Amino acid sequence: MARHLEPRQESVNIFLPEREAPTTDQILYALCGLPGIGKSTKAEELKKKLGLEHFEADQHFVKENGEYEFNEGEIRLAHQNCLKFTKLAFENGKSCVVSNTFVQKWQLEPYLKYCRENGIVAKVIRYGDGGFTNDELAKRNVHGLDENTIQEKFRDLWEKDILTADSTPPWLRK
Repeated sequence: MARHLEPRQESVNIFLPEREAPTTDQILYALCGLPGIGKSTKAEELKKKLGLEHFEADQHFVKENGEYEFNEGEIRLAHQNCLKFTKLAFENGKSCVVSNTFVQKWQLEPYLKYCRENGIVAKVIRYGDGGFTNDELAKRNVHGLDENTIQEKFRDLWEKDILTADSTPPWLRK
């Protein structure tokens, strides 16, 4: 059985803009966690409660007829589009919730950088594995990911402390 990620409950880290005080009342809520823990559901709840725009890479894979069709070959494009739509919403004065796995800080860094540069507060909410086992996550996730994939591509790579983690993508590290 896989070890549970710490923390089992959500944790929140707040990243402030580069300036001494935020220059806008806009906020980014970044929801992080393993596939299948319910990030999209939590994001929709925040969207309704706080009037936020909701974006996630998975939206790229929803077809016009509403069916979800994941294509691993388009994952980079999906994340680029998610960031692009988030920036557009901020440029239009909106606050946003983004729900992606964000297993490592470098995946979250483009959002944090944009917020720092534009006077926006970023609230990073990390759910880890939500207390679920790999078997439970495999049954819950919409990607059809099996237990081994969840372990190897997500759980094993999860960075416990994103405050001190390296924000450089692995392929650029020396």
